[in-house]
Amino acid sequence: MFSTQSSLFNDIRYHQYYLQFPNGHYNHTINDFRKFPGITNIFEFEKWFARNFPRIMSLSNEYWHYSIYISVIYLIIIQILIRLMKSTTTNYGFQLKHQLIIWNLIMTIFSLIASIRCLPEFIFVLKNYGFIYSYTQNTYGKDIRLCIWYLFFTLSKVPELIDTIFIVLRKRPLRKLHWIHHTLTLIYSWFVFGDVPSTARWMVNMN
Repeated sequence: MFSTQSSLFNDIRYHQYYLQFPNGHYNHTINDFRKFPGITNIFEFEKWFARNFPRIMSLSNEYWHYSIYISVIYLIIIQILIRLMKSTTTNYGFQLKHQLIIWNLIMTIFSLIASIRCLPEFIFVLKNYGFIYSYTQNTYGKDIRLCIWYLFFTLSKVPELIDTIFIVLRKRPLRKLHWIHHTLTLIYSWFVFGDVPSTARWMVNMN
């Protein structure tokens, strides 16, 4: 394992937010949620994340490189599964119909809840401030609830790797773009999350 103190991962971020708060301390959120577009409540589980968010930000900067390890393991597992499935005598893989339905249902529910929380702010910014503002100003960071769901988006890149396993086990064609997209999205989202980048607004809502 690489040490977080090594020159390889002891990176210097160039985002303005990171230069202002190099330790990932997130202390400028607004708790009056009536000032933000969308639903004005905060769920109980969101409150827990809100209380611990400064620590989460610090951990995200310290351990983002674990996404690289996860990606490497993911690629190795996929290659092993591909070889195993090719060694089978049948031309058809596992059906996994019910498992796939359940999995897609879980991901759909997650995406729906995330959209309800994140999409109103995205639309509000585009409508009132314009396109350039939407990817140059990280004002979403003032709403701790959005930060929490952006965190969930970042973490969800790991279970989304299961999509590839379904493809391989069902003996469906696996395109290079598929696993390249999964690995790059995982690594990039983990790398930039601690910087609270303004472009995350587009990454999350377009996903």
